[in-house]
Amino acid sequence: MKNLLFILCFVVFSASTLQEEIRSYRLPTDVTPIHYSLRIRPYVDEEVFDGEVSIHVRAKNVLDKVILHSSSLNITEAFINRVVAEFKNEDDEKLSLRYANESIQPGEHVLFIKYKGTLQRQEIGFTKSPFSYNGEEGHLLVTDFEPSSARKAFPCFDEPAFKSKFNIRLVAPDDTYKAISNMPEINRFTTPQGVVYDFATSVTMSTYLVSFALTKYSYYEDLLEEPDRTVPIRVYTYNASQENNQFAVNCTKRALQFYTEYTNISYPLPKLDMIEYDRPQSAATENWGLITFREGLLTLNLDIFDASQIKVVMYHELAHFWFGNLVTNDFWNDLWLQEGFATYMSYKLYLAESPGMKLNESRTFFFDGYEEASEKLPSNPIVYYLTSQKLLEQRFDRIVYNKGPSILLMLENVIGEKAFQQVIRKFLKKHAFKTATTNDFISTVEEVVPDVHLRGFLESYLYQSRFPIVKVVRSDGKFILQQETCATVAKFLSSGERWTIPITYITDTNKTPTLKWFDQDMDQLVIEEPSAKWILFNKHDVGVYKVNFSDDSWNDLVEHFEDLSLEESQLLINEATYSFKFGIIDCTVLFTLMKHVNHQKQWIYLFEFHDIIVTELTCSGYKEEVEMYMNFLRKRFNETKVPKKPNLYHQNCTNISEIKKANIKLGLCVKWIRDNLSSKSKDAPENLASR
Repeated sequence: MKNLLFILCFVVFSASTLQEEIRSYRLPTDVTPIHYSLRIRPYVDEEVFDGEVSIHVRAKNVLDKVILHSSSLNITEAFINRVVAEFKNEDDEKLSLRYANESIQPGEHVLFIKYKGTLQRQEIGFTKSPFSYNGEEGHLLVTDFEPSSARKAFPCFDEPAFKSKFNIRLVAPDDTYKAISNMPEINRFTTPQGVVYDFATSVTMSTYLVSFALTKYSYYEDLLEEPDRTVPIRVYTYNASQENNQFAVNCTKRALQFYTEYTNISYPLPKLDMIEYDRPQSAATENWGLITFREGLLTLNLDIFDASQIKVVMYHELAHFWFGNLVTNDFWNDLWLQEGFATYMSYKLYLAESPGMKLNESRTFFFDGYEEASEKLPSNPIVYYLTSQKLLEQRFDRIVYNKGPSILLMLENVIGEKAFQQVIRKFLKKHAFKTATTNDFISTVEEVVPDVHLRGFLESYLYQSRFPIVKVVRSDGKFILQQETCATVAKFLSSGERWTIPITYITDTNKTPTLKWFDQDMDQLVIEEPSAKWILFNKHDVGVYKVNFSDDSWNDLVEHFEDLSLEESQLLINEATYSFKFGIIDCTVLFTLMKHVNHQKQWIYLFEFHDIIVTELTCSGYKEEVEMYMNFLRKRFNETKVPKKPNLYHQNCTNISEIKKANIKLGLCVKWIRDNLSSKSKDAPENLASR
């Protein structure tokens, strides 16, 4: 535990020393919002809007001013409890309100602010987005606030912990526009200023989930029938119809039913609207009751995205209704509680519809990208403290989206599916309509599974960057394991990270995975398997670690390659490819594996190595060696009956800087090819037999 205690002490120390910097962009917590009443009237042609917001707040202490967020807004009037207030635009997108001659007392108060704003041309904020359909040009007005752009549309407490209820009133320019928001429409009437839409009071939620749109789109509607209610589902597109949008609706129904059953919590809202439009930066945003999507994700017939891509995105966004919207990360430090969980649950649903496919057997395909991200600088832990707005905006990265679900998969594999579901249900029920931290989740895990030291395991993965390498040496019937830190393309120096790792392994004598805990305070883990001819770790590729075998262990595995199952051979090839990319081993292991491959799918796993080595050889001028290698490969393709042989991989040699940094031992690769694949070699293609 000493290393983790050092890390946690460092975090505490860092947090205390950075308090002033954090305060420069975080809001104080002595005032909290209770309820917003928001009115917005846009002027489409002028690309501006008028707004006014009334915010009921609760003050904990005597205050000289109230501080909230406001960005790119022109404040025209401000009041506190109907008394004219002084207002000032502060640094870091903040607005302060104060009485002229007195303090603000503890208790409830009402802030009222009038302002003007500009419709944004980029995706974030309150935007004006163009569309074109059948020769018709037009615009829709739509919001996208995550993570911190609600402040661009109305003054607010724009941090996720400041949850509140909202009443929204929109004034559409005329009756050709339809207004929609998170909640159902409850009133509509016409005035000289436009058509007024009122929406029901929202459930308790964070500002980044507030959503509204004014559009001329039509919609396609279907109904989700539940035992005690009917939930209308509407899809807004410029070509809305059953033919175009039924697939998206079916995905929505399936997701709502699956997540309701898995969590034992029903979708909390009475309706669900979805709208697609031209949004180039992100695929979708999970606003409760009104999800916004990139064009084509709701309309399969546009052929922009295929059915699988649509499913993956929709299932992810709908999972957020529970993981993010119902229970929200207390701040963006803990973003993985939303994005990691939504990714993991969406693939649970995706694979539930894919007979014969298991989540743990598909991790490499679905969310292994964190490994590549971890190998490049900068690499941050999943959970770390944000000290600036710029860092906040960088949180939405592959570490959170891919490593987060990988850790959840590892946790579920350790505690079992039933216990994992109990953790999820208890966590959501305990924090429903509130916020939670990483510690809240770990505490729930401990409550459900108290007899395993899971905190040390989870904290070692969540609060440290990158991932461990497990070095394996065989000696006298024992396998001796030691920890190292993953290499990086930039050769980032290790700072002594240690992990608590759930190690699983199989041998030729026992194909059922055995679990051993490699605690971060252990110098080494010794596994005694005196009768084993070979050992292979991390079956199903569930664990977040890589294995660095000693030469004799590699030789044992290569020698018995034909005895491995397809899944086991995939794991071995992946381990070898990783070790090759970062200079741990040379080409010999992978070239030798190519001699032993006997299944078409095994070639798929080897193509990453193939692309790297051909690129390196070609761009380094080894044309003769490339031809020797390709002749060898073509012969092996014929012997293993690969139906479609890949062409020579042509690489733009000006774009291989990352590969060049990877410490690939190219000279040894060249030597192996010359020694084994030249016309004089017994292993040359004309002499090579499948072994």
